[in-house]
Amino acid sequence: QIISARVDLFPRQYTEALSGMTDYLDPMPAALVKRVIEQELLTDSETFEDVFAEFDPEPLGAASIAQVHRARLTAKYGGADVAVKVQRPAIEPKLLGDIANLKTLAKGVRNVPSIPVDYYVVFSELEKQLADEFDFIKEASAMERVSAALSTTIDGEPCTPPLRTPLPVANLVTRRCMVMEYMDGVPLSRAKAEMEKRGIDPDGPESQLFARRLLRALTDAFGRSI
Repeated sequence: QIISARVDLFPRQYTEALSGMTDYLDPMPAALVKRVIEQELLTDSETFEDVFAEFDPEPLGAASIAQVHRARLTAKYGGADVAVKVQRPAIEPKLLGDIANLKTLAKGVRNVPSIPVDYYVVFSELEKQLADEFDFIKEASAMERVSAALSTTIDGEPCTPPLRTPLPVANLVTRRCMVMEYMDGVPLSRAKAEMEKRGIDPDGPESQLFARRLLRALTDAFGRSI
């Protein structure tokens, strides 16, 4: 997942081959997903139906660390449409072990002239980044900070955010499971295909206007978040 997004560090044939790992991996069975949710989120006196009025067994996306399901909370928890992110059991030691193996391989070719990038350093940094990917409590905290930054001016006054980001649902976040607001949309990686599906020329004026507005909004959001 991480490597697929780093076209600045890895050859394109690798980033393209790995891009499917962002949301197209084989999903966990729905029964296993529900067991993880029950273990992580439910109190001893609660059943699955006490928290979720509806739960779609088909995931919205399944990646290497977690998969996401659409659901609706019960009235007790606000009744909102939500996205439920569930971490794959035992995935943390497996992926950290994979990174350790990659570091070992990279260490052996650090001084090869034909390899211009020190991949040992790259994988060491990825190892640090990956460690945070397993902690959904940290992720939820970051989501709240980003939302607050986007909704506030540099003077601390409320403002209309340049982008809307989902927020975690209070009391429904653990290290391996997170319930957040559901936001309907299309991933940017599939924006071109979606435009073509709707009869919009990806190189036409509408698309160029959208691209300029999106770039302006992302630049504004990035500036507020640093």
